Amino acid sequence: LLLEGTNGGGSFYRKPQDNQEENFPEYFRFIEEDLRPWRERGGITQEALANARAIGASFRVLIVKGELFVEHYAECYQTRALFTLWGILQLLRRYPPCRAAAPRAAAAINSSSTAAEYRVRGTDLTGDVSWCVPDVDLMFECHDWPLVERAVHAGATHPPLLLKYCSTPRHMDVVWPDWSFWGWPEVRIREWDTTRNLIREGQRFDTLERQNSTRPLEGHHLGRTRPEEACGRL
Repeated sequence: LLLEGTNGGGSFYRKPQDNQEENFPEYFRFIEEDLRPWRERGGITQEALANARAIGASFRVLIVKGELFVEHYAECYQTRALFTLWGILQLLRRYPPCRAAAPRAAAAINSSSTAAEYRVRGTDLTGDVSWCVPDVDLMFECHDWPLVERAVHAGATHPPLLLKYCSTPRHMDVVWPDWSFWGWPEVRIREWDTTRNLIREGQRFDTLERQNSTRPLEGHHLGRTRPEEACGRL
């Protein structure tokens, strides 16, 4: 949810200009399709986030002026929550917050508030959105199996907007990349620096066509749903 003060709706993100598109990764093409259910309903609302909380969100992330706020609702498997938050912090370190156009463009959270009591006044974004982090409000769920069924929420005005590590064509869960697999003993994936060096070493003795086709970011191997095109698409 971009906090844009548009009476509960608003755009999800600002599309890049034609000359900027080449700077965006290939997987960005999924954004438009993943957010289509909310676009068709006029935007993402606070009710959509509240419904995501009710359906079983594990934690909530609020980014305001480049600062990260988190509220935990349930335990996550091993290090998933930790590494997800760590990745967001790296994003905030690399890119500055989007500039507000006026003093009124702000979002505040009372230190004594609960997740349902965030006071959002909206944010007007200016500048190059491709190189800054806007104020956002997100709900995450940590398990592998998706929760938001399209058939159940087809007629809903505010379907739950829930970020997950897996989804299917029958679900509306929005896929978030899961890089917490590194270090899990059962999947034996080493840290990236070590893995990268091993990949480079292997390329010296084999061609890309003959390399093992295993992709370590497909999703957890014990997950209930593992469509190859949806789980951990990065």
